[in-house]
Amino acid sequence: MGTTTKKMDLYVVDDHFDTLFGRKWITQFTKEINFVELFSNGIHILITTVPCPSIKQKEQMNYLLFIYQDVFSDVAVHLKDHQPQHI
Repeated sequence: MGTTTKKMDLYVVDDHFDTLFGRKWITQFTKEINFVELFSNGIHILITTVPCPSIKQKEQMNYLLFIYQDVFSDVAVHLKDHQPQHI
């Protein structure tokens, strides 16, 4: 394995989803990832199914969308000095 060590944020999602290796992580380990070998060994296929949220989950999602309607908008805006919020 590689020798690079970094302290980074890790997000854990409780469900059956494929592993996500985000851009922020990949950029920290590019010197140790052999991309040619990674992507040249055959065809990689990803098959997914869309999860069907329960009624309770839909209610919770609608509640969050209502409370944070200024964040979840259909209108594109330019953000200035915006600080991320963890919800």
